[in-house]
Amino acid sequence: MAMWMEITVSMSNLQCVLALITVLLVVILTRIMRTTSIRGMPGPIGWPVVGSLFSLGDLPCLTLTNMAKQYGDVFQIQLGNTNVVILNGAEAIREALFKKAAVFAGRPNFYTMMKNNGTGSDFAYSSYSEIWKKQKRMIESSLKIFVVDRQRELEDLVVMETTKMIRIVTEKNGKAVDMRQHIHNAVAKISCLVYYSKNYDYDNDDFTNLISCDEYFHDAIRSMGNPHDFLPVLRILPSRIQNRFDELVLFQKRFVSDIMAEHKEIESGIPRDIMDNMLLIRNTGDPSDAKKVWSHEHICNILCNMFGAGVFGISHAIYLLILHMIIYPEVQNKLLYDIDDVVSRKRLPQLSDRTKLPYSYAVVYEVMRVTSVSSPAVPHCTMDNTNIFGYDIPKGTPLIPNIWSANYDEAIWDEPHQFRPERFLSDDGSLNKKTVAQMMAFGVGKRRCPGEQMAVTLTHLIFVILLHQCRFDKIQGDIPQVKFRDGLQLREDPFRVIVTQR
Repeated sequence: MAMWMEITVSMSNLQCVLALITVLLVVILTRIMRTTSIRGMPGPIGWPVVGSLFSLGDLPCLTLTNMAKQYGDVFQIQLGNTNVVILNGAEAIREALFKKAAVFAGRPNFYTMMKNNGTGSDFAYSSYSEIWKKQKRMIESSLKIFVVDRQRELEDLVVMETTKMIRIVTEKNGKAVDMRQHIHNAVAKISCLVYYSKNYDYDNDDFTNLISCDEYFHDAIRSMGNPHDFLPVLRILPSRIQNRFDELVLFQKRFVSDIMAEHKEIESGIPRDIMDNMLLIRNTGDPSDAKKVWSHEHICNILCNMFGAGVFGISHAIYLLILHMIIYPEVQNKLLYDIDDVVSRKRLPQLSDRTKLPYSYAVVYEVMRVTSVSSPAVPHCTMDNTNIFGYDIPKGTPLIPNIWSANYDEAIWDEPHQFRPERFLSDDGSLNKKTVAQMMAFGVGKRRCPGEQMAVTLTHLIFVILLHQCRFDKIQGDIPQVKFRDGLQLREDPFRVIVTQR
């Protein structure tokens, strides 16, 4: 009995010691985390070790918008072992990313970003530099070939794939269809032709793997970063998702690298596609830039960035446009009338019709505003000591612009939660470019998406061809809603629609 009591007392003492050590560790870790915080800047007090990493809910952009009501438009949160500054509202985001663009144009050394960036050759995840600026100019020059110089060729590709998609979805004879995969296939096919001159069948293994890579990439990475970025201990634990992610990134790079090998020689010097133009720039440019600016690895990674972001962004913009057509049938009716009035029923819409269809552009921009699928934006990082809204922010501080909050900022948008395409029109009915410039679907400042013009051009043309040829209606009894889940970009929940040939 006495021995049992001694063991019990010993166990009790051991538990007390372990509890005391745990408390001390928590206190020490909390103090360490607090030393990285920015003096005077408000923000929530997170949990020990994990901070606010698991307190942002299913849609961090909405949580951060609500946090701004308590802490202001510029506040800090602790994500695991990393202190991050959050920018909310149009004024704060423009103050940082536009007025102090170069200082806020860096990228943080997050684990997942560095895995993609490798030797520093990834355009999307590299910090702002002279090399990065040259690469951006190369991207803009290459996209200009199709958006400006070879519009007719781009138009023919869009017509070919969009009409093919229409034939497939209208064969359902009034049965409801989920158009997500059909849209994704069409946009990816157009992009393969524009980027690589590759004409894949939809069931081609490389083509289906490429689309799977695109989808999985956006599902695997959260909008606020991957937990592996903020909790280093997770990196040594087995992760099926991380392993699959790594496999698909390697596949994508090998896929593009193999096509580059086929493109090595440009016989006429006239680029057939975007890849050709990039290789032409490399071959005719400053020899000293060949390795450090546009090496094989640089061009391969840039094309992976452009293709993935473009296909995903355009596909989901069109999918969301169709969703809004069945939620707001009166908007669809007005669009059908406008398109028929300008285009007639005798031909298909063309790129030359763009200036005559301002309302359709207004609808595209309003859907991009209310959905804000790129929110929050990819994390930035300060490249020097700086100050914003009276707070001193040291060099190397990660920050996340909450694009959602800017696109719903009541200081900019009247009744922002209302779907009103007319807000993008001037009094004379033309597209109001000043209002369009306020919308942040493509970012702002130095890191504004260089593919914006291509994305809007393709989205609009595919959309108006679909409406010229089809009507979209909800399933009887359904109440369609816009619902999202988190990802690298916001992902809408799938829906079905009845497609009728006009």
